Amino acid sequence: MQTADAVVRLQPIAGRWETCGVDRLRGVSAEGIRLDANSWGPDTASFTLKRDPGALWPDLLAFTPVEIEIGGVLVWDGFISQTPTTDSDGGSINIQCKGWQYHLDDDSFEKVWVDSMFSSWKAPSDFQGTTVNYYRPNVTAEVSGGAITLGWGKGIEARQNTYAGVIYDAGPEATISAISTSWTAQKGDGFASSANMVVYAKASNTVAGLINGTDALFTGATPGVAMGAIGTTTSTGGTFSTPGRYVLLGMKFIGTTNTVANNFMIKVLSVSVTGDSAYYNNTSKKITGPSGEQVVTDALTRAPLINGSPDIRTASPAFNIPNFSSTDGGQTPREYINRANAYYDFIAKVNPGRSFVFKPKPSAPSVAVGRWGGSRFEDASANSADEIYNKVVIEGTGPDGTSMRVARYASGIAGLTAARQTVDQTLFNGDFTQPNGSSGVQPTRWAAANPSAATFLRTAASTAEFKLIDGAPWTTGAANSSNYTATGTLASGFTFKKGVNYTLTFTSTTTCPGLPNLVMQPYCRFGTSSDAATVAAASQEGLSNNITVSWSPTADAPSSTVTIQLLFDLYPIDSGVFNNNDYLTIDDMTIAYSSPTMPDRRGFTRTKRLQVESMVNSAVAVQLGDNYLKAHAQTPLKGSISIDGRGARDYLSGATIHPSQLLLEVGERIHLSHRIDPDTGAQGRDGDIAGVSYEHDSQSAQVSIDSQRNRFENFLARLAVLTSVRTQR
Repeated sequence: MQTADAVVRLQPIAGRWETCGVDRLRGVSAEGIRLDANSWGPDTASFTLKRDPGALWPDLLAFTPVEIEIGGVLVWDGFISQTPTTDSDGGSINIQCKGWQYHLDDDSFEKVWVDSMFSSWKAPSDFQGTTVNYYRPNVTAEVSGGAITLGWGKGIEARQNTYAGVIYDAGPEATISAISTSWTAQKGDGFASSANMVVYAKASNTVAGLINGTDALFTGATPGVAMGAIGTTTSTGGTFSTPGRYVLLGMKFIGTTNTVANNFMIKVLSVSVTGDSAYYNNTSKKITGPSGEQVVTDALTRAPLINGSPDIRTASPAFNIPNFSSTDGGQTPREYINRANAYYDFIAKVNPGRSFVFKPKPSAPSVAVGRWGGSRFEDASANSADEIYNKVVIEGTGPDGTSMRVARYASGIAGLTAARQTVDQTLFNGDFTQPNGSSGVQPTRWAAANPSAATFLRTAASTAEFKLIDGAPWTTGAANSSNYTATGTLASGFTFKKGVNYTLTFTSTTTCPGLPNLVMQPYCRFGTSSDAATVAAASQEGLSNNITVSWSPTADAPSSTVTIQLLFDLYPIDSGVFNNNDYLTIDDMTIAYSSPTMPDRRGFTRTKRLQVESMVNSAVAVQLGDNYLKAHAQTPLKGSISIDGRGARDYLSGATIHPSQLLLEVGERIHLSHRIDPDTGAQGRDGDIAGVSYEHDSQSAQVSIDSQRNRFENFLARLAVLTSVRTQR
């Protein structure tokens, strides 16, 4: 068995690092070392020191930093959490430690990255410091029915310089630096617009100070923005010259006091605020929420002891969280990171060396075990179908309070490992072999239709390709003034399923001998008359291009309703005359679709419904749904592996890995070379390392394989707790 020595180091307050058994009480070394790691990194550690339990040991005080090396490799670090003692056998001290991940729970703070919830806005009467001098009780200032309604109803007295408004409270630790909003001037019987009704957004650190706050929506030298003509929508935003805890969004009456003869009302369609003006775009007047890596970076500023070089990655494609804030007592750095990670499902942990890692889960394993021995696997999920889904429905509430429901399908997710199935070529004659015969024959299921009577012909009886040929000389004019189109109609016998990702691919070659540098524009439209995907790809004369267009139907579509339309257009437009030698050659056309799950391959749908209690819009629903399906597309590998000194190997090099170093691999993938993958039938299975426990006396590790398959449900539950509606003040 491969053996390795353990070194335990402690750092007293304002002191240098000391090695147990060397720098203090030489020969009294740590015994019974046990180390644990979970998905957040080093978790707990324990060891025993045979020291006088009644003495004061400066190196064993609470929060003393601890580092543990096995075989010269730092595999665990953290701090002392408690030191229970015993007088038995001459006395000893049991050292209990926690990993640096628990430093993420020490502090809490309030911050508004972006808040887009209507429910965060309250009537002025809910706050102390407002008076009827500015907020009259008979004006309309409501947050209900999925909207904010502000204004004066017909017959209500409108006093000069009073507001119909709502107030936002960022909490005592946060301030708001920018706002983005849109509203509609309501129309209907008795509704009207007035130049005396002006919309303001003001910030202050006190409620009373809002009246004199600087307006963020000003245009030029004029404060505020007109309510707009009835039925029109205004979108605007701005930054506050002096950020404040409170924000007033309100319509102000600037005319002479009178009883209004019409209804002057606006309906606020959206409103977002942020505490960081970097999230505000002055051109679009919109606020973009933070990315996951931005939340992690901000949260780590409140955990200063995690000070190693961080490894914080960016999601691809990028995703910005549209609603992310805490204003009621604050949250810890771990809570913020955990909440942001619900949208990412990244690895988020503190590595030994106090370095924080935020990165995508790996697709390839880093560790392997197999028939060479040294490992014993207990499979808790052989061929389990319980957690496999190919459809998820996300149900939640939008920022305006209305219900939202979005469905996502595993076969429609880009990048999800999937088996590809090809639609029968005879349905659309994609290889252009029908009918057989000489060149110049129009292929079956294809027809030409264009202003210059172009033909759509087989190039030769022996080749599976066709030419879209211009039928008469063509003199160019304005852009897209003339083009050549062919449409392929599919036969019955196949149904394009809702949500499934269908990919049409073909090769395209432009031929125009007279203009060798000409760039043409082949277009392709794939789908039904009301639901289709399109692609356009520039094609230089003489060069072959691979063109792909992907279509996910929004409803089941029989193949007889689906068409493939090709269009040949000059791009960019050049002057000149083109003759019958100019043509577009198409070849090797196929339609394929993904079957990433067993239900897909068996031809049925298995649906999971996710209830999301936090704010949901379409982007959030897609992100959450896709993450869930990626985690539940295949038969889960769950269980545990006991590994001794020779059982684990580096996946790429085959070099033996000491069991203690598996503590560093939590979150990575492990390959079981002696198992069969039930999804593909291939030799070998991969699983996620969810936790590791290492016993130094036996030089062995117990590895938990994906024992947290419900982690995504836990993320959503945690997200609901952390983003609950704020209490009224």
